[in-house]
Amino acid sequence: AAGTLAAETLRVGSVSEQHSDKVPEGRITKMDPAPGTRVKRETPIDIVVSKGPAPVAMPKVAGLSTAKATKALDAAGLLINRTEEYSDSVPADTVIRSTPTTGTMIHRQDTVAIVVSKGPPPVPVPDVVRLGTAEAKAKLQAAGFHVVVRNQLPVVMFNRVYSQYPGGGSQAPRGSTITINIV
Repeated sequence: AAGTLAAETLRVGSVSEQHSDKVPEGRITKMDPAPGTRVKRETPIDIVVSKGPAPVAMPKVAGLSTAKATKALDAAGLLINRTEEYSDSVPADTVIRSTPTTGTMIHRQDTVAIVVSKGPPPVPVPDVVRLGTAEAKAKLQAAGFHVVVRNQLPVVMFNRVYSQYPGGGSQAPRGSTITINIV
């Protein structure tokens, strides 16, 4: 900058620094008087040099919903790289963890990684068609499912499962509900 100003018979005035999300560190963000302004020879030109993006502390996002975590990260000026994984302990659409961790000093415009829960992993649904109601219910509960029993007729005649939803052999998240229909 000093060389360019000297070539125009101007000189550097005060030099200050300021954070900028748009101008890379070490580059000039502003000049006063502004470029294109007509000035006398040897006029001092004040310049502001970019310090790059401002530092920020990584917000706490673990345990927040994806929407709330995104809002907090956006407010801090951070970019997001989102991945997902199954979790038995963290509800679906909730942040499991972040990189960097909470409180780490980083810079605006840095990319942070968040891992979002897809909820419990799917497990095979046991086939309970033709089993007695008590046996079918016990088998489904042992596999980690909640069970809803529906009587299809006004009276229970055989006390056997004739259909189920979702069907046996399919996959469903542990803790989800399986409906069995009995006759």
